[in-house]
Amino acid sequence: MTNGPSSDLIGPDRALKCQEKVNVPVTRLIDDAVLAGWRTTEVFDALEEIIRNRRLSYAEDAGAADAPSEISMTPGLDGATANL
Repeated sequence: MTNGPSSDLIGPDRALKCQEKVNVPVTRLIDDAVLAGWRTTEVFDALEEIIRNRRLSYAEDAGAADAPSEISMTPGLDGATANL
């Protein structure tokens, strides 16, 4: 994700634009995992669990949750998909 939202985006348009921005890297991540041998349902389950955990972390400390993911600091990971 290289570009953030423009300042004039509000409401449903902003949410839709966010979905459009994250769709490509998420799809790439799913495809890569399936090609590596994971079943699609396993990948979906894993992503849902990751999102659930991130939501819990956000609920505990909303300010820290908006910071770049700690995983993006891990050597060898692709920063384009690591923050998802």
